[in-house]
Amino acid sequence: MLEDVKFVGGHGTMRKGQYVPWAGYGDQTRKPQPVPGPDPAWDTQYWSLWVTNEGGGIFKNIWTASSYACSGIYVSNTSTVGKIYAMSVEHHVRNEVRFNKVSNWKIYALQLEEESREGVYCQPMEISNCSNLMFANLYMFRVIRFKTPYPYSIRTWDCKNVELLNVHNYSQIKYTTDNPLYDINTNTEVRPSELARIFISGKVPLNSSQTPTGQVMTLARGFEFAEGMCSDSKGNIYFSEQRLKRIYKWSAATASLDLLADYPWEPLSLGCDSEDNLLVVFKYFPQFGHKINGVQESFRNPPDASGTSFSMWGNSGFATLTYSIDPDNPDETLEPLKRTKMGSLPVVHKALHPSNRWRDFHDFDKVTVNRNEECWLAPDGKTIIPICYDLARSSGLVEAFPGKQVYVSNEYDKRTVKLDVDDNGYVTNMQRFAEKGEFFSIPAANGDVYIADGDLFVFNHEGKLKGTIHIPERPNAISFGGKGKETLFVTGREALYSVAISQQPAFKVLVLTERGGQHEGFVKPAIDWLEEYSRAENFEITVINTTDKIDEAYLSDFKVFIQLDYIPYAWPEKAMKAFVRYIEEGRGGWVGFHHATLLGEFDGYPMWPWFSDFMGGIRFKNYIAQKASGKVILEDGTHPVMKGVSESFVLHNDEWYTFDKSPRPNVRVLATVDESSYDPPSDIRMGDHPVVWVNEKVKARNVYFLMGHDGSLFHSKDFTTMFSNAIKWASGE
Repeated sequence: MLEDVKFVGGHGTMRKGQYVPWAGYGDQTRKPQPVPGPDPAWDTQYWSLWVTNEGGGIFKNIWTASSYACSGIYVSNTSTVGKIYAMSVEHHVRNEVRFNKVSNWKIYALQLEEESREGVYCQPMEISNCSNLMFANLYMFRVIRFKTPYPYSIRTWDCKNVELLNVHNYSQIKYTTDNPLYDINTNTEVRPSELARIFISGKVPLNSSQTPTGQVMTLARGFEFAEGMCSDSKGNIYFSEQRLKRIYKWSAATASLDLLADYPWEPLSLGCDSEDNLLVVFKYFPQFGHKINGVQESFRNPPDASGTSFSMWGNSGFATLTYSIDPDNPDETLEPLKRTKMGSLPVVHKALHPSNRWRDFHDFDKVTVNRNEECWLAPDGKTIIPICYDLARSSGLVEAFPGKQVYVSNEYDKRTVKLDVDDNGYVTNMQRFAEKGEFFSIPAANGDVYIADGDLFVFNHEGKLKGTIHIPERPNAISFGGKGKETLFVTGREALYSVAISQQPAFKVLVLTERGGQHEGFVKPAIDWLEEYSRAENFEITVINTTDKIDEAYLSDFKVFIQLDYIPYAWPEKAMKAFVRYIEEGRGGWVGFHHATLLGEFDGYPMWPWFSDFMGGIRFKNYIAQKASGKVILEDGTHPVMKGVSESFVLHNDEWYTFDKSPRPNVRVLATVDESSYDPPSDIRMGDHPVVWVNEKVKARNVYFLMGHDGSLFHSKDFTTMFSNAIKWASGE
């Protein structure tokens, strides 16, 4: 039993007689920099009384009123029976009382009192993930000196069987607390100020049911500038309130929100490493009397602070420090990250860079690509946060994966830029992406980019505006999360929102190819390119290396059939019949390469006459075995496949197949090769030598490319333009 205890600090003393102010309370001389305002020592200590890990017992006649603590009592992680009698919890800056994962407690005559000087924004009580609690004669009070109201006296989160009896929500003035209770995840407000009984059953449906794609849903409200958002591999979402020093978690498993942590430091932004440790960038002010080697602790602005006026006018003298947290045990796992040299790690999984930078001295382009000397290293040993001043101003962190691209907002110029990420996590090759940008920009799995700038703007991977999603308030931070990460979460000034985003593929593409043979040098980079391009253009590829699966039912799932250097013989009968109907009836589109015209008698198989006719009535004749470069001449620039293709361009190291005759009489030729341009020269020629053509005598959109032997083709912008155009056109898009 704990009885008759006063937690001193800020208000009152144990002395009899005339009132004597608490030593140091509000004393401006004790500050590192004497300026008017709150005492910097307020809200810099942990909870005055912490009962946790199956703690319990009786707590009686206790006054806990230290403004230096982040709250007066915190009870967590216990099902042991506990009872509180006559406890007064007062004068805290952010929170008086918090219960988290507690059951089997009874609380009698609990008084909460907020003082006007330090408690203007104090949330009196938080109750989360609790069951079987009873509060009797609960008194919640704001002193007469307040000049502003407060929205809620109690916030509850995912509780059941919680009973509150004789609830008194009170102030002598009109600026009282508006509502005695708000249940976050059901969006339920209890408004009467005097109540005989409130009972939380836990059976009310959560405010997170599915909404149609594209519609914005309000999940929770009552926050102050919610920002710093990130997600982990499970789809859980995290965000923070900087000034109120709170970190929240939205669970993908339960579709509900919880107050994860309320440390006595300001969380600036959040991230996750590859092992789902939560990384928190904190703002830390030096504490009066804390000395290092006998010298008062202090911090100077780094050199890269000079390009932003944010570093002036009072935004100096603090440190930006980074810690890790186990989200399953946040109270006991806060650990500082180690600093290490940039470029010293054998492998970097990802780097976390500021999502936005305010550089009103117009040095954004320079500072963003700075070669930072040091970084914070996450517990997984391969996630880093490059150390820079702009972490102090950013509303979040963006994930920069080596070998991919990342998007960063130029907040001052209202612009979003795109950058490459190298193996060490540095960003390079800055390109302007969109003339929108404020706090956050993130890519979707389909290659679209979402930019928060007053509203939510959706751009395709080329920076072209696709649409706008109207958010009820100005968005601060965005992140994909939830099951399958198909939901976009948005924080605003006051609330958390979700938008169901359709990331289903627009269409499916079948890629038939052979692996490991003489064309592997082309096939492998082709598949790599297709995988990246399909993500950017939101279509799905399926790669097969045999025709055994092909029948009408199998092909019905695909809008495009790419025959990637696969022979036109040795197909099963059912596959041949299904393919013929697919082409002749226009059930899908076809894109063929190189080896698809190996028409004749090969490997003991006869020529497929239908396929020969499909290709213009040709038969394979010869090829340049030693390979050669050749100039391709654009013949029909009006066709969609040739949109954006140069009038002539050179392709290297190809075999330049020849046939017994030109297919021209039976097809529409789009491009030819200039045989006189071969390097080295070759006598293997056919005169009129088409290399790209379409057969307009069948219903299916189809195009054949004669080239397709060497991976260097993917270094040619003209070749990849033709390839991408062909897929779009063949799909009917």
